Order: sequence, then structure tokens, then C-alpha cells
Amino acid sequence: TATPQLAPGQTLRVQARLGALPNYGRALHIELTAPDHKKRPVYSQNLFSMIPTLATEIPLALNDPPGPWTLTATDPVTGLSATAKFTVAAP
Repeated sequence: TATPQLAPGQTLRVQARLGALPNYGRALHIELTAPDHKKRPVYSQNLFSMIPTLATEIPLALNDPPGPWTLTATDPVTGLSATAKFTVAAP
């Protein structure tokens, strides 16, 4: 599949399927890593869900550097993580 491309200032829409949930729900930590391989704490989110799907939106800044970015979603209880790539286009 093609890597999603966003313009600076656009909103990144994130959806995750969490699978079977324990009775207490599930937390998920989201981080974005810029093309310079540095994490951008301003975009970090801690999310919680009692249903097996989760969605959030992350508005990107107009001055975010163009190039390939990585989203990492980590379950803080199990340590399992998944990544997805997207590209911020040059202005």
C-alpha cells in the first residue's frame, strides 16, 4: 500500500483495532517521530478505550518538516507496539 501523504497543517487521522479487551479496557500510547528521527513530544497522546477500536486525530503544524514520519502505538501494559508511516509533503 502507498504511504499516506499529508500537507503541512493537515490532520492525521489514526484508527487502531485493539482486539480482545480485558475487563478493565486498554491504554495506548501514541508517539510521532519526525524525518530527523527525533520524537516530537507535542504529538504524544495517551488514550484509553473500553471498546475494541480506538480513533484519534492529530493536527500537524504548518512548519513541520517535510519527509517520512513514523507513528508508533504502544500498549504500556504488554509492551506490544505497531508502527505506521506517513509523509508530510513539502509546502
